[in-house]
Amino acid sequence: MRENRHSVGEGIEDGCAPRSSRISPRIDMPADKRRLVARVKQFLEPFLAHPEMLQTGLYALSGGGSVYAPRIRHMETFLRLLWGVAPLGCAQPDDARLNVFVEGVIAGTHPDSPHYWGDIGPFDQRMVEMAALATALLLHPERFWDTLTSRQQQHLATWLGQINDYEMPATNWLFFRVLVNVALKQRNCAWSPRHMEEALDTLEQLYLGNGWYCDGFVDQIDYYVPMAFHYYSLIYAKFMALDDPLRAERFCSRAREFAANYVHWFASTGASIPFGRSLTYRFAHGAFFSALVFADVEALPWGQIKQLLFRHLEYWDDTEMIGEGGYLTVGYKYPNVVMAEGYNAAGSPYWALKTYLLLAVNDAHPFWQAEPQPVDCAHVQLQREPRMLVCRSPEGDEVQAFTAGQHSSQHAHADAKYEKFVYSTSFAFSVPKGRLALRQGAFDNCLAVAEAGRAVPLYESAYGLSDDTVTEQFVRRTWQPWPDVTITTWVVPLLPWHIRVHRVVSGRRLLLADGGFALPKFESTVHNFERGQLGVHRQLASGVVDYGSHADYTWVEAEPNTHLLFPATVIPMLTQEFSIGDGTLIHGFLGQRVSDASLPPDRLLSSAPEVWLVGDVLTVRSSSGEWSVNFVETLT
Repeated sequence: MRENRHSVGEGIEDGCAPRSSRISPRIDMPADKRRLVARVKQFLEPFLAHPEMLQTGLYALSGGGSVYAPRIRHMETFLRLLWGVAPLGCAQPDDARLNVFVEGVIAGTHPDSPHYWGDIGPFDQRMVEMAALATALLLHPERFWDTLTSRQQQHLATWLGQINDYEMPATNWLFFRVLVNVALKQRNCAWSPRHMEEALDTLEQLYLGNGWYCDGFVDQIDYYVPMAFHYYSLIYAKFMALDDPLRAERFCSRAREFAANYVHWFASTGASIPFGRSLTYRFAHGAFFSALVFADVEALPWGQIKQLLFRHLEYWDDTEMIGEGGYLTVGYKYPNVVMAEGYNAAGSPYWALKTYLLLAVNDAHPFWQAEPQPVDCAHVQLQREPRMLVCRSPEGDEVQAFTAGQHSSQHAHADAKYEKFVYSTSFAFSVPKGRLALRQGAFDNCLAVAEAGRAVPLYESAYGLSDDTVTEQFVRRTWQPWPDVTITTWVVPLLPWHIRVHRVVSGRRLLLADGGFALPKFESTVHNFERGQLGVHRQLASGVVDYGSHADYTWVEAEPNTHLLFPATVIPMLTQEFSIGDGTLIHGFLGQRVSDASLPPDRLLSSAPEVWLVGDVLTVRSSSGEWSVNFVETLT
């Protein structure tokens, strides 16, 4: 039986005592903040319609399995809602409907409750979910702490304190231990200064410079930098500014550095570059900007932060991410478990609610009064830490990241999520359903290779590069699908085009397929010209040109649900056989947003750069000028 909740002011028991509640001046809520409040309520409404489930601290959603047990999945769903509930409670402290979440916390942390979340162990998923509860205690103790009896407080503190007793990955997970200990410290409960300091010291070793971290693996630099490392460190900076001022200021300084790079990952449409793992968290990509506001770190003018954040949230409003019953689905722009990781359960997408942290910010904060302002981004920016050459269209509505050297060995479809030639805000990318034939592989923006002579070709794409470099002019990478096959590729961005030069040295006969930007299968038209092929779907154009490689043009109908944005796609490819020996292939690919739908397709294709290779020197002439690169020199 759950204990009755008591009012604030109950005496000290079992080493925990409530701190005094915070009192903030109240003014009329700004219109922008009201919009965000309304949006969070929309996300919570399907859950609030079933208070009997929320009271248990366990909420069962259908939608497939995960690497952790069903009961933990149900706990995850409940606790991830707190990322939105706690800031919402700060914005509207009198909303009594939110009290049901306190009841769920009491039930989940009481060791004799039938709904107890359980004792944890090493590398336990429940450590991840503790971060949401710890943050709720930090943001809104008036609801999540002061209303508990002293014994209920002790149960809560004891359950959270388990995070100091077991081993966890030396990754962003260490911040969960940090946040829990900060929350326990703030509530005058037993906490572990040693474990917190050790976690912070290990996290320090993951710092790469210029605001970038790697998440435990030096070649894995993705959205966990903004939505985890910086997000949690800014919460730490906010609550530990007096206790740990040097580290707090260091975290804020790094966030300022990172912001100057991260803004380049967003198009003017609000879309962020689909890249890496955990993309089902969707608008969590904007959580970093929310954390800047929360920590009062004006890394960019408040108006620019507002435009970035609100455009991003508006982009996601125009998607099919909400499924039956009003719940968020696993997937990206539509429900899709094919692209998910093993740790993506039905409730996992609610990590995206972290983006609403700024609702905990006082109504008088200058962010709310700021007018949205556009961000002035460079058309080309070399980002050395994530090994990206980030390019932007003149209109700013398309961003493409050309990568080399990213690698992940721990997650599903890691080759597709980290090691394709280019990642685009408008065209995204595909993940494979299989490797038998090109249709299963959905090999957009990568070179697929198979041994010739098999009845059904078994294709591979790049995974694990042996050598790579990123410069302001090109990206180069080398990989070996087999010990006697070496492929070095130079990618030259010239938005909306890019040129790929493949140097192949092979001890076996090969089938090669060089894929371009995928288009929706339905309502797309393909145009054939002497110089190449072009596909058009509404405002998207995808083209391909062969510069004398004697390849065949083809459009592959990929398996459904392999693409992040489009449920069914066609992919332009250049295919050919390659004999034993060595040779050079030169291909051009177009990926462009077309504002004028009446623009003749042949005009789009005629914009392809001129390219010629003399010896080891490639010369490129485009509308932006002419330049050359010596390939031999790039290998030394």
